[in-house]
Amino acid sequence: MEVGNRADLLKKKYPAKLLLFGEHLVLNGASSLAIPFHRYSAYWTKGKSSESLDDFYIYLSSLSFVNQGKLKILKSSGYYLESNIPRGYGLGSSGALCAAVYEFTVDQNSKKLPSVVIRELSIIENYFHGKSSGLDAYVILMNRPIILKGGIPKHIDIDIRAMPLNLYLIDSGQSRNSKDLISKFVKEESHEEEKKELVRVSDKLIKDISNGNYHDLLSLVKLISQYQYDLLNYTIVGSIKPLWEEGLESNTFSIKLCGAGGGGFYLGFGNQDCFNQLDMEKILVN
Repeated sequence: MEVGNRADLLKKKYPAKLLLFGEHLVLNGASSLAIPFHRYSAYWTKGKSSESLDDFYIYLSSLSFVNQGKLKILKSSGYYLESNIPRGYGLGSSGALCAAVYEFTVDQNSKKLPSVVIRELSIIENYFHGKSSGLDAYVILMNRPIILKGGIPKHIDIDIRAMPLNLYLIDSGQSRNSKDLISKFVKEESHEEEKKELVRVSDKLIKDISNGNYHDLLSLVKLISQYQYDLLNYTIVGSIKPLWEEGLESNTFSIKLCGAGGGGFYLGFGNQDCFNQLDMEKILVN
């Protein structure tokens, strides 16, 4: 089998992803909502990569569901994944790699149950994050908005342009290592009641959005912002914290995590005037 015969994969683009709600909580079985974000993407190309994936390929060679013949062809083909997805910014740079490698090396992946696909993707992405839900790679692979709850992915149709608020990616100015942050959250055993309340609010918000109900959007996002500030303060970097605190005091905008936090992008919800005056790099999502 020649790589060149896989024209369908070699022409495919793997978009970035946005985890809108449910970060960290997804590892505890709570709902999470993620969407593809086509401003950035990755695709297979031929040439020489500036990054060695030898250790990653060694890890893949230990996985029973990976076709080792196809993996060997991929390693020797001269193809690598070209990507403009910012690394360490919460947009799924490693998820795109996992999705692309999965689609190339795993047999009959399109015929597997969604729960099986996302479980296998989570195992692949564990290499980068220590513990992963697989949601990033799954959203990128499917190129559709996905709700994940209890390990079961559900495809939904939403249009975030219908939101009555503007949604911005706000650049903290520094990248992050999500593996350490995820590990810290998993080991944290305190504040259980507060975490349950955060799950309740997040689940309600995801349900409302999936039903096209935006009536309580800003108030619910503000609650999530407050809970994340209280429970996950270590994920809020210094350049973002004053803005986050201003949002908590405001009735016009709120800031929350975009993925694991600790750097990269953060999500801002509010009216356009609030963010037009912000002296930070920002990207309008909707």
